Amino acid sequence: MKSGITVTATGQAFVTPDQAIVNLSASAVRADAADAMTEVSRRIQALLGGLRQAGIEEGNVQTSDLSLWPETDRNGAPLGYRARNGVRITLTDVSRVGEIVASGLAALGEGAEMSGVSFGRRDIDAAEAVARSAAWKRAVSTASQLADQAGLTLGRPLSIEESNPMGPPRPLARMAMAEAVPIESGSFTVTVALTVRFAIVG
Repeated sequence: MKSGITVTATGQAFVTPDQAIVNLSASAVRADAADAMTEVSRRIQALLGGLRQAGIEEGNVQTSDLSLWPETDRNGAPLGYRARNGVRITLTDVSRVGEIVASGLAALGEGAEMSGVSFGRRDIDAAEAVARSAAWKRAVSTASQLADQAGLTLGRPLSIEESNPMGPPRPLARMAMAEAVPIESGSFTVTVALTVRFAIVG
């Protein structure tokens, strides 16, 4: 293997979310399977109607879970059938997350469920470019320092590998029945890691 210096460096960029994903669902247990499915469908229709009134476009609402299974007690005795219907709501105004969560839970009523809220950005390329630039500068600086301390001259890069060790966090929102659930979108960090092998001159 040719001599050289290999360093790994990371760069970060802090990003403000401009998109939120909310997952809401309704479940119900009934003696008859059709009755269970009818009940959750009724609740989901109420949710969808509320979302339309709130100005949420149909293209931003998608069915994420539709299931039906026999329900039993802890002793295995049959209780009937449990149906579940869930939707995935994409919000492009993160300031409305608390409002939509609260109104959605109210529309679903008894049996309302929320699996969580996640935040992100629709276009992450610019943030990745900033993080990548920072990682490259750090890699060159580290390799140059190592070469100087070893009495060597740093040459051109021989290989570059990139990885994204940390993606955007997905904080869960706390369940709370209120006029507006307090949810903070905060910010997240985009991280790019570079492993660079430099040649040694002379």
